[in-house]
Amino acid sequence: MGDRNLNVLDMLYDEQGRLHFLVDKYSQTVVQLHYDQHHPNRVGKASRVFLKAGENPSIERNKTLASYRYTRSGQLHEVLDATDHVVRRFTYTAEGYLNSHQIASGAVREYEWARFAIPENRPTPKRADGTAYQLPPLLEPQPDHEWRVTRHWGTTDAPDKTKHLSWNVHGQLLAIVPMRKRCTTTIPTGACAKTSMPMASTLTIGMTHATT
Repeated sequence: MGDRNLNVLDMLYDEQGRLHFLVDKYSQTVVQLHYDQHHPNRVGKASRVFLKAGENPSIERNKTLASYRYTRSGQLHEVLDATDHVVRRFTYTAEGYLNSHQIASGAVREYEWARFAIPENRPTPKRADGTAYQLPPLLEPQPDHEWRVTRHWGTTDAPDKTKHLSWNVHGQLLAIVPMRKRCTTTIPTGACAKTSMPMASTLTIGMTHATT
């Protein structure tokens, strides 16, 4: 792999076809990817390789750059730096969607999901000039529901950093409402019917009515 300035990276693969080494043009920088024991298709560690010069170059030592830990299902759980300190941590819902994301400072961003039924009739897609067109038929059966984020907040932020997201039945984002407290009641479409102390700065996203 190279660019127009003739910088080149050689990519070497193992017997399973996985990327194993990244080597620069003059072998000054070599990065090795080590794969997780329980999830063999996921990178468990990235390290820099220092080569011993000579007629038969050999690996003198390795320096860990980052390492990765996974859940039992193979989703990324933690990212550790070269000193083995956690710099990212992720948790997931029972359905496998992102539940929280924590950074090295301790700040956490959390997400609340809701399930919505997919309407039988979707809006007709339109070109930039407003003319309608038909999408080709789907080759595989589609699910009858989808999951969307309805609220996200930072646990170390001030309380007014919480935001509630409203969607219409076609999956279009209608509004982002900053909240001092969480939404107490939602209706089936995902819109917030009753809130506690809503703030004034509501971002409403305009939508045009599409024919079905």
